[in-house]
Amino acid sequence: MTGSGPKDFAEIAARYSAMMQVLCDGPQGRRREDERRMLVDRIRDALDRRENRLNDDDPVIIANTFSLEMFTHRGKRSEIWQVRHRDLGTSHAIKSVPAAMADDPIAGALLLREGTIGLGMRHGNIAPTRAVLRLADGRPALLMDWIGKSLADRLSLQALSVREVYSLTLALLAALTATHDQGLVHCDVAPGNLLIPGEDVSQLQLADFGIALEIGHSHAEFEIAHAGSPAFVSPEQQAGRSLMPSSDIYSLGRLIDYLLDHANEDAAGLRALAGQFSKEDAGKRPADARSAGALLKKVMAAG
Repeated sequence: MTGSGPKDFAEIAARYSAMMQVLCDGPQGRRREDERRMLVDRIRDALDRRENRLNDDDPVIIANTFSLEMFTHRGKRSEIWQVRHRDLGTSHAIKSVPAAMADDPIAGALLLREGTIGLGMRHGNIAPTRAVLRLADGRPALLMDWIGKSLADRLSLQALSVREVYSLTLALLAALTATHDQGLVHCDVAPGNLLIPGEDVSQLQLADFGIALEIGHSHAEFEIAHAGSPAFVSPEQQAGRSLMPSSDIYSLGRLIDYLLDHANEDAAGLRALAGQFSKEDAGKRPADARSAGALLKKVMAAG
């Protein structure tokens, strides 16, 4: 030491030494390594959170790597948790099936299928799946980046400008183009599935491929009923028919309308384009995201 530390450093050092002694030796003698590691995790967690006491509850440890921070979503077929890496201290998201469905083969297979799709998607506007995990009770789980804020959250706080609506639509079309190029229909383009990492909506990430389909297939093949967000799904999806990329374009049109309803001004050209995207007749919509993007760029060029 150079003498530049706090005046009570000697006391802090002594207390630290005493703490380490307690961590190593318990009432019954030398602690087991797993018990010692768990106590160290609790102390580290309390320091990270700047808490003035240790939590008495047993921490939930996932895959021996992540500690559970909170549940952020609980649905019929899935739940999402915010977790913290025990060594790196970084935040992540884990998606799994509810514990009550741990033995449901269809739910497990669908999540593994989503994981396979996610691991194969690499695009800046698509939320990445980092790994597929197996929980202690046998449930599959997907490890993803923790972003924390969706478009729905953003809209609940402030309106978008028309410029932001254009920017967001371009980013979403880029994500959908990558999706359609992979031979997939996303099937749930809605505000809750569009994640915004910061303030720039052009950094949008399309998430949740849980009900995505290969082009030309239907949800009935997977025994899924009422798939998607009702306000945004296409008529053919509501009817349970086989789906093409134009189904996502319908959802995009409904989304643009929704965004303009929440914008601080309207845009006639973009509003008209949204109407074209969301035609009831799938044959009158752009066939896919690439075709829709070309139309959007024409509207933007026309001012």
